[in-house]
Amino acid sequence: MSAQKTATDTIRPRLPWLAALLSLVFPGLGQLYNGEPNRAAWVFMGCVLPVLPGFALVLEVFPAPDNLQVYLLFLLLAAAVWLYGLIDAWRDAGRKPDFMPRHWQGAGTYLLTVLLLGEGVLPAWSAHIRQHQFELMRIPSASMEPQLVAGDIIVVDKSYNCPGCGEKVGYGDIVIFAYPNDPGMNYIKRVIGLPGDRVRMRAGRLYLNGNALTRQQNRQDAGGLQTVLEQQGEKSWVAIWKPDGNRPLDFDLTVPSGQAFVMGDNRAFSSDSRVFGPISLNTIRGRAMEIVLSYNRSLGGLQLQRSGQVLP
Repeated sequence: MSAQKTATDTIRPRLPWLAALLSLVFPGLGQLYNGEPNRAAWVFMGCVLPVLPGFALVLEVFPAPDNLQVYLLFLLLAAAVWLYGLIDAWRDAGRKPDFMPRHWQGAGTYLLTVLLLGEGVLPAWSAHIRQHQFELMRIPSASMEPQLVAGDIIVVDKSYNCPGCGEKVGYGDIVIFAYPNDPGMNYIKRVIGLPGDRVRMRAGRLYLNGNALTRQQNRQDAGGLQTVLEQQGEKSWVAIWKPDGNRPLDFDLTVPSGQAFVMGDNRAFSSDSRVFGPISLNTIRGRAMEIVLSYNRSLGGLQLQRSGQVLP
């Protein structure tokens, strides 16, 4: 009689709404509640793999702007798997109305699973991708206009200028580096000169080792704004400046060994190597690849036409 009572006391109703809620909170948790750890693992991986490693894979394999469309499909796949996991957990719980909990089926196990995966594995995985592969960054100012505007969200290639990386710092690259006066802050500028180069600017014309980078100058009516087309090798870009701007225009210097000379494309509103000097190549953390999304309130909000633009 005593044994019969103990067994009856441990039988509990399986709640479909709770299984669905757990799946909504964390993918696979509803399957774990239903006593299906293997299925829980597949649902979890089906939601995570397209989002984290899928992001790096798409950027590696597909060229812009196609990679954004492919990644959107990956996100839709992850959402579909999450929805499937929710429905599956709810239906499976309904088919198994009563159950005797195993020793690992309890609130403590569920909470530990969420903490280990949600606060341990996933953040570490995401940090690894951001540090060694790709990272999303938001442009905070107008110093790189017209190429980049405030509110642009860009993809930064972190497998750049690092030990064992195939791609080194090159002329015209838009790079992210540690601000010399505050290494914890990221700055973004364009590489103009490399070690040993003589960089000179005279009357708005930029010279590298005696050769003019400036190909064309156009004067605009609004405030005497100068639009300048510059080119180095196969890369070309547009820079803007004002003769009466608040940044020194004329300079002449030689880039020291192990350093690079960087400038913002918006020459009158950029704090760059004209102000803080050449930067160490070791402080360059990545290269800007493309624009993912752009939101600028002064330009009218969401700028969908900028999405997918490849950065030279």
